[in-house]
Amino acid sequence: MIDNEELSYAHGPKLGRRFDWPSSNLSTQSFSRLVIEMDQNTEAITEQGDWSLFRLFDQGRMTRIDSERYLIEFSTRSGHRFNFELVAGSVYNPFDANLFKSIRCN
Repeated sequence: MIDNEELSYAHGPKLGRRFDWPSSNLSTQSFSRLVIEMDQNTEAITEQGDWSLFRLFDQGRMTRIDSERYLIEFSTRSGHRFNFELVAGSVYNPFDANLFKSIRCN
């Protein structure tokens, strides 16, 4: 869930879902949440604030596939692993680690 946009998935064919970030609804506190229900156990990662999406992704391991696609792997406390494929809207996106390399603060 990113703000009030949600994707639910249960074992089956791959699903795609477009999420718009940042949210156009500025009247609510921004949050990102990942909830995993497996083997009658529930685990959740919740981050709040304007940069919550990035903090949520930091909980996983992001691997670049190409200029617009990234694979994010998460692991549960019980050892299960699952992946999300992130497809950015452009090759110019904040998930590219090289994007911020040339920025310097004085």
